[in-house]
Amino acid sequence: MPTTLLCAQRLRYGLLGGALLALLSAPLAQASPSHQAPPSLHVQAQSWVEVEPDKATLNARLWENTPALSTMEESDSSALSEARERLETRASELIEEMEATGLERNAINAGSLNVYPEHVQGQRNDDGEHETLQRTRLERPITVELTDLDQLSEVLDALIAAGVNSLDGVQFDLQDRDAATDEALVKALEKPSTRQT
Repeated sequence: MPTTLLCAQRLRYGLLGGALLALLSAPLAQASPSHQAPPSLHVQAQSWVEVEPDKATLNARLWENTPALSTMEESDSSALSEARERLETRASELIEEMEATGLERNAINAGSLNVYPEHVQGQRNDDGEHETLQRTRLERPITVELTDLDQLSEVLDALIAAGVNSLDGVQFDLQDRDAATDEALVKALEKPSTRQT
């Protein structure tokens, strides 16, 4: 997706003002049945503000697999250690690539190591059926926080150059979300609509 389109994305913040209820306390001139609700006034307001995002979060993943083995074979612990070492080396190199773009170290987060088994299809056996093989995947998520959207294109290129296995997209947001919410609230309170029942 072109950077200009990403940066042009607008965020809408809608704020629905809570209903303000005012109970009319004046008694009715004539007696009314006890089950009849007294007259009331409902006030409701809604507003939104349109703001440019000034923050982006990029999510990527790195992973390494152990060799796929038959489920009848015993797993090799050294293969798991080697896969972990390869993954850690790649994660360190990726962080260095990110820092080379000018990002601060605290803007880059390498998440917890995830380890889980995978079943893959092997070659056909003598009976013509595919053998089921098992391997272990080691995966580490990487999160990059940008507060300068002009860096977005360069950081995306660096992630791809570093060989991430999966780039899970870009999320745009605001650094000061409360300010936009407060602005929408003020606008909502300035133009309430009333409905008498």
